[in-house]
Amino acid sequence: MEKIDKNEIKGKSDVLLTVAVIAAIIGIVVFSGCIGEPQEKQNLTQTEKKTKTFTDDLNRTVEIQKNPERIVAIATADVEILFLINASEKLVGRPNFQRYPPEALKIDEIGGMFPMNLEKIIAKNPDLILITRTFKEEYIKQVSQLESYNLTVVGFNYPNTMKDIINHIKIIGEVVGKENEAKDLTKNITFRISKITKITNKLNESQKPKVYIEWINAGSKGSTAGRTSRGNNIILMAGGKNIFGDVEKSSFEANTEEIVNKNPDIIIITADLDKFNPDELKEVIKSRPGWKNIDAIKNDRICVIESQITWANPRLIQGLEEFAKCIHPELFGIKTITPTNYSVNYPITITDCLGRNVTIYREPKRIVSGHPASTENLFALGAGDRIILKTDLSKYPPEALKIPSVISPPSVEFIVNSSPDVVFIYVNIKVAQTLEDINITTVAVGSAKDIEDIIEKNIKLIGRVINKVEEAEKLSEGLKNKVEKIRNKKEEMTNPPKILIFAGTQRLAVGSDTYIHDAATIAGGVNIFSDTPKKVDINIEAIVGRNPNIILLPNDFYGKGSGSSFVNEIKKNKLWSSVDAVKNNRFCILDRDIIFARTPRIVDAIEQEFNCFNNWETKKFCNSDADCTSDEFCNTTNFACKSK
Repeated sequence: MEKIDKNEIKGKSDVLLTVAVIAAIIGIVVFSGCIGEPQEKQNLTQTEKKTKTFTDDLNRTVEIQKNPERIVAIATADVEILFLINASEKLVGRPNFQRYPPEALKIDEIGGMFPMNLEKIIAKNPDLILITRTFKEEYIKQVSQLESYNLTVVGFNYPNTMKDIINHIKIIGEVVGKENEAKDLTKNITFRISKITKITNKLNESQKPKVYIEWINAGSKGSTAGRTSRGNNIILMAGGKNIFGDVEKSSFEANTEEIVNKNPDIIIITADLDKFNPDELKEVIKSRPGWKNIDAIKNDRICVIESQITWANPRLIQGLEEFAKCIHPELFGIKTITPTNYSVNYPITITDCLGRNVTIYREPKRIVSGHPASTENLFALGAGDRIILKTDLSKYPPEALKIPSVISPPSVEFIVNSSPDVVFIYVNIKVAQTLEDINITTVAVGSAKDIEDIIEKNIKLIGRVINKVEEAEKLSEGLKNKVEKIRNKKEEMTNPPKILIFAGTQRLAVGSDTYIHDAATIAGGVNIFSDTPKKVDINIEAIVGRNPNIILLPNDFYGKGSGSSFVNEIKKNKLWSSVDAVKNNRFCILDRDIIFARTPRIVDAIEQEFNCFNNWETKKFCNSDADCTSDEFCNTTNFACKSK
């Protein structure tokens, strides 16, 4: 039996989690390919279930499962922590006043803090109940009641300061078997604190403005913060002086006359911004009798901040950052709080290619890639080592072939068993909803109408999700520079060719509003179907009428025939014989994985297309030596026959 000392949280090796999710084995098109052999389920025997002892803040020694699987959390902060340390799948009950994160609302509610709804809690059959609050005698009685039903209860004192919260996160991580994840979270919070305090600690007293803080809950008047409050702690860390920092109370309603006499330089209002309009709150403050002469009012130094990020939860670091920017705007821009513009401070909410708002609670370390483009982009961003499963259509880069793959369509159970932090899928709302319903974080990527979309909706989006923003910015900048060089070179073309672009099937051509069309246009071609959006059904009469000079097509039509064999079919078909491209053998066959890439390799496609289009009127086209005479060879870079 292992003993935990909550005052000395030590890093431990990751505990292998068995995901006990019974999901219908639903075939869903998550991938355009497959993902490898299913991992064997860990059938945990009774002898393998270890326990540990923990001394909680009620001075009770509690024996708990080393890896609890059914957790009820009574405090909203603990629910947030469990989501942030990747333990949300263990949650079976949460308080009825939970608002954040939005995904937590899908978990069954078990009533309020006091009185606790014992019936609802017991019905969830939890193997661990977390209770965090300021304990009074009546609360302790309820803990005893829960214990009388042979339920495991761990009690924590309500954290107050930022230091308390950091320690609380570490302890929660230790109790639920997520030590490493908790360590990552607290490391991030500590780092963000240091970026502020290393500046504010150097300020002298004359450089610290006087601050009045007021929490408005209902009506037009609220309470302020005394010396023992969390608000006072945050004001001091942010480089200010609380005008009521000498009052030995946590919170109280301040006397209006005293506030005016203390003349604060800054007023900070915290409120529920779902209920209150910030501008209206500012007007309420400004209109208070006698307040017009306060320096904060005269100089318009009023800040309104969401109250939830000032509570005792992991988001308090966001509150500190907002306080710092309010109190010292001259010191704290985004660049000052973080070492660069690139650091991602989780949790973040992104909008994916389906228009869904998806919250990422911590930096993903275990990624399932459901599309070749996301696999390639992850490698390009230096995160290929995080991919645990991928589609078998992912052939590039070569290192990707070493990653396990699974045959499509995979089952929901299989995805759950892989325990991913995030799944990247191609745009498919049904897939996204199915995975979201079982608490699998899913981000849709792939949709792109132009090269800019490939950069913004694929490369940069993935970079933001996985904390590779700097790498994504540098990669994107390099791609833009290459594209611009090609744009400049194409200006030398005096007669741009009309082109027909085949899509992934022999029955469809590429129209406008697609990144494939955009790439060919950048390369100097004029798409004969630029007046038709998306993909166009092949109509030989229409093609003859528009008479393309060059036909562009992939080397493989997704297993439905090769590009070269299709060229031979076109040449033999009399209906095509009058088309200028066919009469002059102007075909350019490109690697399918490049011409259709939503990855950095799209620039390779643009370069190859430029080489195809350049000097199109004078060169002899070829795709292999077979297209040239015996004393010529095919220069496949320029798609032109050259003398040996």
